[in-house]
Amino acid sequence: MNLKQKKLIITLSTLTLASLSAIPSQAKQVNLSTGGYATEFQKPALMNKIDTNKNNLVSSGEYYRFNDRLFNELDHNNDGFLDQNEWVGKKVNHKNPTLATGGYLNALRNTEIMNAMDEDKDTTVSKAEFLIYQFKVFNALDKSKNKELTLQEWGSEGLVS
Repeated sequence: MNLKQKKLIITLSTLTLASLSAIPSQAKQVNLSTGGYATEFQKPALMNKIDTNKNNLVSSGEYYRFNDRLFNELDHNNDGFLDQNEWVGKKVNHKNPTLATGGYLNALRNTEIMNAMDEDKDTTVSKAEFLIYQFKVFNALDKSKNKELTLQEWGSEGLVS
């Protein structure tokens, strides 16, 4: 087992042990004002893509599935990590154009966002780091703390500290 595989196992184990409900205490650290990320993220068009059951809410489950698919699309070599070439290089597979909006994908691929997600500063983003960061975003927006985002919460000012 190589070092990256060991690190992946450790980070996934950590994610499993760390309850996503514990993340709200870190939500104030989320600042996505760089590269237009917050603007693109909070557009209703992206919410509509994530809201798979079309009830005008994004549940934590829908949000997790969206981000899991998004990570897998970006992880071109399927090693469980995103390096800078995968992050800013080749665009997301166009066989799945409904995954997200183009503006969101372009803003996400800003290296400042990658650096913010890279908790251990090893110049790669593991799936665990990616999902933990995305749930910091979710929890920052979930003002009602009911694990669902309404359109009002989705468009709130919670992403810039």
